[in-house]
Amino acid sequence: MRTPIIAAAVAGVLLLSGCSVAGAQAGESVVTPAASPSGESRIDLSAPDTQVGLSQEYDVVGACDAFFGGHRPLAGKVRALAPVIAQPLDPSSTQAQVSKMSNQISSLVGLSPKRLTTHLERIRAPFDQAKQGSPARPQDVVTGIESFKATCVQEGWVKGV
Repeated sequence: MRTPIIAAAVAGVLLLSGCSVAGAQAGESVVTPAASPSGESRIDLSAPDTQVGLSQEYDVVGACDAFFGGHRPLAGKVRALAPVIAQPLDPSSTQAQVSKMSNQISSLVGLSPKRLTTHLERIRAPFDQAKQGSPARPQDVVTGIESFKATCVQEGWVKGV
């Protein structure tokens, strides 16, 4: 019962945050992240990097669901992009993708309970390393995801709930 309430609250916060994007310049279009058809709300990788600093906070289960749950989970997007960080980033393509991914993970770090942030920062660190010009190990991302998932399951998160 809490999951639909949390999803609705997050969707409302995301919609409202799109209306008051700090630093938006005159003439810039701002894309508002939308909830999925099932009513779930996930961090939207196609949205501008304005989701950092939202006031909504997750409990442990909500943070785990935000990363692993839904139709197209953030965990899958992170895992799919991880191989890119093994090579120097291409300024015309992969650099923007890696930067956006790092920012999306940062958004979730800011919304998550402290006991989960270490896992999320471990997942984000290789992306940050690649952004700074040093190739990173994709396996570090995968290991971080698996460690985070194990903690989520231990804390009571069940995929699909």
